[in-house]
Amino acid sequence: MLQATILRPFTERLMRSAEIGPGMRVLDLGCGAGDVSMLAAELVGPSGAVVGIDRNSQVIELATKRARTAGVGRVTFRDVPLEAFSDADLFDCVVGRYVLIHQSDPIDSSAQLRASSSREGSLLSMRSILPEVSILDPASGAGDAAGNLILAAFRDALPHHDSANRLVERFSDAGLPVPNLFREMLVGGGTGLASICMAR
Repeated sequence: MLQATILRPFTERLMRSAEIGPGMRVLDLGCGAGDVSMLAAELVGPSGAVVGIDRNSQVIELATKRARTAGVGRVTFRDVPLEAFSDADLFDCVVGRYVLIHQSDPIDSSAQLRASSSREGSLLSMRSILPEVSILDPASGAGDAAGNLILAAFRDALPHHDSANRLVERFSDAGLPVPNLFREMLVGGGTGLASICMAR
């Protein structure tokens, strides 16, 4: 939930750029504690609907409770892995934040995302580019050392830690159109942080 608070501005800008709006039906993959799903629910309004799925039953229970407490009634959560998910109706948009890095087969998973959306629907995939982690004081070298340790941990723990750098390749191998990409990052030091957006 702390991560979701930090990432909310980035995620909201991505969703708005994809024109997620009133009346749309959105699928949130790997919804976790439900933050992305509830943000999507704000955008689609009372005439829309959001379905969040996750393979972890405990976080589904937490997400359901949080949505109920927040009074968000247009979002539902389902305890089901991506490969087993199906729905009678297609979605206008499929959202996945930091999802493909956890999949054993990101190409097959990408193809399944398209199968869940309508022909005109959007696929939103948000992920971190890990090799460019830089923290602390660059003059001391501590930032580079910490960044290298973080990168090593991701390489050991995640089956496809490099998905961000291979997104075009993944989509192509899955038979999907070339994605529109943009990159956004925080820069600065101390309390003076700024956001820079780079589009491609």
